[in-house]
Amino acid sequence: MEALVTDLDQLECALAPTDGRPLVVHHFATWCDPCEEELPILADLLRGADVRRVAVAWDLFMVPVGPDEAARVCSAFLERLGGGFDLLCVYTGAPEPLFRSQGIAEGTVPFTDVRDGAGRVIERFPMPLFEEDDRRRFAAAVRSAAGDDDGGGPT
Repeated sequence: MEALVTDLDQLECALAPTDGRPLVVHHFATWCDPCEEELPILADLLRGADVRRVAVAWDLFMVPVGPDEAARVCSAFLERLGGGFDLLCVYTGAPEPLFRSQGIAEGTVPFTDVRDGAGRVIERFPMPLFEEDDRRRFAAAVRSAAGDDDGGGPT
């Protein structure tokens, strides 16, 4: 997994469509208990899916460490809990511009977007994927983003 310490402009570039594959963007923090509980579930749901996987770490909002240390800690956290991400972005900027840019309610982690190959949001998950209905909707959104929807996709 590549790790990138990034400001908002670099983050937006990292999230831009590149190869036409769908994109799953997962916002998390190592200090977030629901994030820790959700990551193995997310890893399992994405197993075998042909999607680009980007994790965006919010650790520098709350943890007084340098960006390089945050990248090391966040990388280890992701690997320990399921891994599978292509890119880790450790966000260094102020929270509010990130929330506005990504359409996130303030302070909401974990938060996951499923985007199609053109970068359009297929579905948003502003909550942990703990409920079976949410897991089914997530799986359907990933299939829909990949063009493998069987007609029973998200509503």
